[in-house]
Amino acid sequence: MNVKFLNGEISGYINLEKLLVELLTELKNQGAHMITVLDISAVPLENRRGLDYAIVYTIPLYPENDLSWPAFDRAEKKGEALAEWLARELIFLGYEAYPHTLKNVFNNKTLSSLLPNKTLAVMAGSGWIGKNSLFINPEYGSALSIAAVLTNMPLPTQNATPMASRCGDCNICRDVCVPGAIKGRLWEPGLPREELLDAFCCTECFQCLAQCPWNRISRG
Repeated sequence: MNVKFLNGEISGYINLEKLLVELLTELKNQGAHMITVLDISAVPLENRRGLDYAIVYTIPLYPENDLSWPAFDRAEKKGEALAEWLARELIFLGYEAYPHTLKNVFNNKTLSSLLPNKTLAVMAGSGWIGKNSLFINPEYGSALSIAAVLTNMPLPTQNATPMASRCGDCNICRDVCVPGAIKGRLWEPGLPREELLDAFCCTECFQCLAQCPWNRISRG
C-alpha cells in the first residue's frame, strides 16, 4: 500500500486532527470496520510496549459469508497489512508505533498474548467475549479479525464501558465442542481465559463459531 497524506508535506505545522481523520478514512476505505482509538495507559506497561494509545479495528469476513479457516486467514492478513502500513505512517511522522497483530504478539507456546486484540475490542465497547472465548460483536458475530496499532501519538480517545455478555443460557458452542475445550462459563471482564477455554484442547475445527447463533444472525 502506498498512500500519501497532506500532499506529502510533512515539514512545518501539521493539523493532527485533520491527519488523523485522513488516516482513519483510509483505513475505512481499505475495508476496516469499527475503528476506535483507545487510551491504554491503564494496561501494564510491559503489555503495551510502553505506548499509551491504540487504534483498533476489525476486518469482517463479509461479503464472502464464509466461516472457514481460509476466510479468516485472508481477513487476518488484510488486517496485518493495514496495521503495518499505519505504523509506518505514524513512524514517518516522528511517533513510535507498533503493529499489534497476531503474528507479532501471539506466543505459540502459551497460545496467548500479553494484550489480546479482543481485549482492545472489548475496551472499545464493541462486543463481549463468548463462552467459546471468541470476541462477539452484535452485528458481525465472531466473523471478523481484529488488528491494532499501538502508538504514542496523542489522540482523542473513545474508550467505552465493556459490553456485558449476551450469551445467556446458550451452550451450543460447548455442546458441539468434541474435545470438550469449552467449559460453558459466562464471561465477565477480568475472567481468565482458562475459565472459559482449554486452548490446548482446542482443535480449531470452527464448529463453535459456525454454530453460534450470533453468527447466524449476522449472516441473515
